Amino acid sequence: MSEYEDKQELAVELAVHWAKTELRQFSMRDAVNDYMEEVGANNAMTDESIIDRRRICAQQLTIKSIAFLSKDELHKVEQELKRIAEDDAPKQQLGWHR
Repeated sequence: MSEYEDKQELAVELAVHWAKTELRQFSMRDAVNDYMEEVGANNAMTDESIIDRRRICAQQLTIKSIAFLSKDELHKVEQELKRIAEDDAPKQQLGWHR
């Protein structure tokens, strides 16, 4: 398996675990952010583009977790992944860089 697939699998596993037990939320968030970084979701020109790419990644993870969750758990995961995509997105720095 590639590193991309490993990170995706870990993010899905932790999201499913969190939805069922409410444990390891921060581990899930870190795994989701690592996955988004690995696929290049944070590499865009504007903050808006970064958030859009991160939302797409969040939707991919939600789709991957469908088979393992009930309707309510899936909704919970979907909302949390959307929040992570929007709130944890890195901001572009404007101006000159050294």
